[in-house]
Amino acid sequence: VVASVVHSQGQRIALKNHTCALDPDGVADFQELSFDASCRLQMVRLQFHLEVLQDGVRRTLSSELSEPVIVLANQPAQWADAERSLLIQQAFHRQEQDLLHVSWPRFMNSLQYRMERICRSWARPF
Repeated sequence: VVASVVHSQGQRIALKNHTCALDPDGVADFQELSFDASCRLQMVRLQFHLEVLQDGVRRTLSSELSEPVIVLANQPAQWADAERSLLIQQAFHRQEQDLLHVSWPRFMNSLQYRMERICRSWARPF
């Protein structure tokens, strides 16, 4: 399995430890995956590719794009700005008809989702 970065502006970001073999259960573990450079607080998405041999033909299977992530170079200084950008994207970007307004419940659910990701706890939405 190979991991790659998809950047909205076409920028290439190199990855370290971006290849991994499948374990006997068919799971790839990318515990050591890391980015060589920051993306300057731009959102990127990860995509994973698996090459398979089926009936003598090689095929590449690709995953869906991951949720947006922001790669930080200086984590303590950039963390708050990155979380703010991810919250705004979560709350506003999915409403195609109106990018300037969001309902209070939608904003609170987006905030709760970001807090769950930060704290690594999962609770029921409001």
